Amino acid sequence: MVNLNNVTSIVPRLPPAIDGVGDYALNLARQLRKDFNIQTHFIVGNTKWNGAAKIEGFPVSQISVGVADHRHHSSDALLNLLSTDRSSSILLHYVGYGYAQRGCPVWLVDGLQRWKSLFPKRSLVTMFHFNSHQA
Repeated sequence: MVNLNNVTSIVPRLPPAIDGVGDYALNLARQLRKDFNIQTHFIVGNTKWNGAAKIEGFPVSQISVGVADHRHHSSDALLNLLSTDRSSSILLHYVGYGYAQRGCPVWLVDGLQRWKSLFPKRSLVTMFHFNSHQA
């Protein structure tokens, strides 16, 4: 059963980093809490992000990686974080270069596919954001 009172929001980064997608996700979480009492738990996908475990009362988790196999450990970490809450919907804020240097986050796809196979009744919503990243 899907819990409409909670959302897990996957983002590349959050404040204090300057990041339009993270800022948008935080503003959306504020409004969902204010208007509908929907609580958001953030999962930050950028392993180099440095921030607090809570932002404005919203819990924040971060993907951690092992040294040996970056993709495998990242997808494992994502799956572990998503599996702790067995009822909330997932909102992925997707921007190509937000999760991988070359814009192809294989670990993210792998982790979400594995999560969806374990929890087929849970919802995954993807919000695509434009990124004018230049190499």
